[in-house]
Amino acid sequence: GMVKTRSFDEMKFKMCPTESFAREQLKKLGVEHYWDLAYSGTVLELAGDDS
Repeated sequence: GMVKTRSFDEMKFKMCPTESFAREQLKKLGVEHYWDLAYSGTVLELAGDDS
């Protein structure tokens, strides 16, 4: 979807050694919900592999 204002000036990649570090980096920009969404999708995807 679209948002009213941009959260990122430019796209930069950063190595994040832990999940909490990755979430904290996005929290600085006020978009930690992006991490939550990506993480929950991964968990659901992995859970589907068990069957």
